Order: sequence, then structure tokens, then C-alpha cells
Amino acid sequence: FRFDHKNLIYEGSVKRLWQCHDDKNLLWFEFSDDYSIFDWGKMPDTIKNKGKALTFMGAFFFDLLGDKDFWLQLRSSPHLSRFPS
Repeated sequence: FRFDHKNLIYEGSVKRLWQCHDDKNLLWFEFSDDYSIFDWGKMPDTIKNKGKALTFMGAFFFDLLGDKDFWLQLRSSPHLSRFPS
């Protein structure tokens, strides 16, 4: 993965979002071990492996939510019957 082939499209105090030059639908998240607190912004210390943990969690949920079978199963969930359609 080379950042020189990507466009930086968002930069916050603790993460960046990159877009591929060749495929505008392909995005990369870059998470740091930094953290921020609401209006105070970035804190001076870091949380070890926070960026790695967010990367694993993000990959899990993007894979899950990108699977059409997940949405088909969700549609028939008894938990959703509590909400009006």
C-alpha cells in the first residue's frame, strides 16, 4: 500500500481517509494511536494499539455490512418487527 498513489480526502485529528487515484470508489482509512476529546481536540499522549484495534473493527464491520446475505437475514429478524416500516 503506497500513499503516493492516493488522494487525501479527509484528515481529522486522529484519522485520515485516502482515495485511490485509479478507482474513486476505493477508500483507505488510516487510524492513529492518538485520541481526541470533543472540542478539546487531540490529546498529547496516545493509546497503544488503538489504531490497530480500530482497523480490525472497521474491517470486520465493513465486511459484515458489505455482505448481501447479512441484509437478507436482517430483514427477517424478529427484532425488527418492533419498528414500523
